[in-house]
Amino acid sequence: MDTSQDMLNLDQKYKHHPMAVRYDYFISTVIMLSLLLCGLYGYIAVLIFLMAGLFHSVFRLRYTLAAIQQCYPLFLFSLIAILSTLWSDFPMMSLKRGIQMFLTTLICVSLLYSVKKEVIVSTLTISLILVILWALSSDKTVVISYTGEVIRIGHFGSKNSMSAFAAFSAIVGISTWLMDSIPKPIKMLGAICAALSILVFYFAKSLGTNLTFFIMLAISITLYIYSNRNFSIINRSTLNSLLIGYFLLFTVTIYSTFDFNYYENLMVSIGKDPTITGRTIIWQIGFYSIEDNPIFGVGYDAYWNEYNSGALEIWERMHKEVGDPFGFHNTYINYYVELGILGLLSILMVLLSCIKHSYQRVTHGMDPFDIAVFMLLLFYLSKSFFETSGFAPFSINHFSICLIWVTLNRKTFFDCGKKTIIVFEGKE
Repeated sequence: MDTSQDMLNLDQKYKHHPMAVRYDYFISTVIMLSLLLCGLYGYIAVLIFLMAGLFHSVFRLRYTLAAIQQCYPLFLFSLIAILSTLWSDFPMMSLKRGIQMFLTTLICVSLLYSVKKEVIVSTLTISLILVILWALSSDKTVVISYTGEVIRIGHFGSKNSMSAFAAFSAIVGISTWLMDSIPKPIKMLGAICAALSILVFYFAKSLGTNLTFFIMLAISITLYIYSNRNFSIINRSTLNSLLIGYFLLFTVTIYSTFDFNYYENLMVSIGKDPTITGRTIIWQIGFYSIEDNPIFGVGYDAYWNEYNSGALEIWERMHKEVGDPFGFHNTYINYYVELGILGLLSILMVLLSCIKHSYQRVTHGMDPFDIAVFMLLLFYLSKSFFETSGFAPFSINHFSICLIWVTLNRKTFFDCGKKTIIVFEGKE
């Protein structure tokens, strides 16, 4: 009879076998590339993602079961989404999208748990380069209704999607370049990925995204230098508390002294819309729905339909066709509307856990991959107030959330102090 330790030793040898390494690179590339193309190319990419991802989840079933056990907070949102079928305005739509959300989370978590981060980052970098080159091959443009700007979006679908993709690519490229354990040829690809992302930034012409990205980059570099300074843990913890206090004081001061008229005049003077391209308008409509359904919401993905007066009003005021894919351009409002306080709390649980462990990483020292993941977290948090992202099926943004949580919480097979897999008792 094999003991649990024997099984773990056997798995350790297997994971370093050349065939296993080649499998890791192959399956990661297929999953990453298809996931990136899901939002750009449609059903074929979704089908490939599901087939490859579910194959990997079953092929490494013990790791998948352990991943579910270790990373259960990431599954709460999708379980609430499935549960919303019971009260949804469109139960079959909520059930369908909820199951899709669960499968997406399962595939992302299974891959992140069982494949080394070096393989994940390398294959993601290669996939991003291919997708950027393909997306930029189109000359498709879009007119921003509020400003009249003509933006080249290629195959990215929208200006917001394009700018967010650029930021994600830049962060991945930089992390690939900085990681010592990455082979030099892949490091060069990381530099190419970062350079291509600058081109995408240029075409997107998103002042908010560009400004946010460079602020987050400056903060991340500063924290990386600070976290690796020769301070004792006690002194660093004390200094961290002071810095957090100053940050909160700064935030409260800005909030209490904010002058909307000055902000409005400033935005108009630089040719930007003070309603943040109509966002403040649709947020107000969203709050009406929250007041009517504060606990459970209207059901996952059930708000945007022709029978909902709030959705009809938003489509009309945003100059969109009835039925066009749309959202509240705010992650928290969007999912509060759909899943009520339960959905909102499941999101906050994940994000607050990431923030807590980021603080611990800063206190005890960060490696280059930590700082890249932390930058992803900062960028996501900054965008989450102006975009709906991170908790939708077949989305690279959701993979990003899973990557951030799993990395910062050290919940992979390779990070856990006890190499955790599920061992089936009675196997010889």
